[in-house]
Amino acid sequence: MHRPLLVLFGFLALCVGSLRAEEGKTDAPKSEAKPAPGSALVWNGQSTAKWYIDSIEKIVPLTEVQRQGMTDIMNARDKAVAEWQTQNAGKLQAAQKAMMDAYQGKDQEAIAKSQKEYQALSAPMQEIWKKHQPEHVLTPEQNEKIRDSRLMAMIKASTAPVELSQEQIKEIKAATAKDSGLEVWTTSNAAIQKVLTAEQKHAISKSRTLGYTKAIYAQAKLSDEQWKKIEAVCEELAKDQSIQPQDLYAKIKDKVDAILTPEQQEAVKSPWGAG
Repeated sequence: MHRPLLVLFGFLALCVGSLRAEEGKTDAPKSEAKPAPGSALVWNGQSTAKWYIDSIEKIVPLTEVQRQGMTDIMNARDKAVAEWQTQNAGKLQAAQKAMMDAYQGKDQEAIAKSQKEYQALSAPMQEIWKKHQPEHVLTPEQNEKIRDSRLMAMIKASTAPVELSQEQIKEIKAATAKDSGLEVWTTSNAAIQKVLTAEQKHAISKSRTLGYTKAIYAQAKLSDEQWKKIEAVCEELAKDQSIQPQDLYAKIKDKVDAILTPEQQEAVKSPWGAG
């Protein structure tokens, strides 16, 4: 998966977390939007329009006119996306396979080429999303409140379990003030890295590495003593900020396998099918 798509999926996932985490409620009735004919996009059995509108209303109240306007825009977008995906299914599969083959072969030239080709292929879908923005029916005040909620969700997800100071948050918000859409994600990531202290970066990296390791090795039924050794491994890996996410499993496996018994090693299977 190339970086622009990772950014897009990460942004959408964080928006989901942000919208679901909001506790504020409104008395405004919920939209009963139905999936549009031909729309292939659903969320938990609901049309994306209904899910999105219900989520937005946990941040800001909407008028019935706004709900209907957002429903129409998103249903049209979902239909256009579904049609485009159907028309380009073969090309998309081939482009995705080319990227995966390039990553598995660790061929940097092939990776760059496959990324460029996928970006070019997916450009029409990006234009569909740009054309059908449900936020267009919202007021500037509503959009600003939603934007702030999403940005805070991005910051929390990117820095957990570290708690940033108000000054750090202020700096990040200032750095992203002129951005919109996915630009906020890119700019906020750069701003976050700029304001974090070395101690904070280490704490974040250690938490992620340990959480990732526990998820992979949970089925091995390790002893408390083994987990202590693994925590030390994660502490060591956390110090190396140059490790890329795609290389993390190999780094962990090399060190943790030495801690496991042969039976435990057999119980652990790589999520990517590695030995």
